Amino acid sequence: MSIIEVQAEHKYSVEVGADWLIALQQASRDRQRVALIISELFSDRIKDIDLGDSEVFIFTISDGEAGKSTQTLLKIWD
Repeated sequence: MSIIEVQAEHKYSVEVGADWLIALQQASRDRQRVALIISELFSDRIKDIDLGDSEVFIFTISDGEAGKSTQTLLKIWD
């Protein structure tokens, strides 16, 4: 994996790599429930994901800055 530094309204890092599924499986190990918050562009690649015995909740948000809002957070929270 590699890390890309993004300079937008706020500076942040993004991890990019082909091993995202392995990293997700490792992070969800020994968890009863897993929540995934993903962008619309990524939703088709993850809709049938198998994380073993974990119950998976997938929340799809708008791409870009539109998905980063209090309204989105409240929708997920509900």
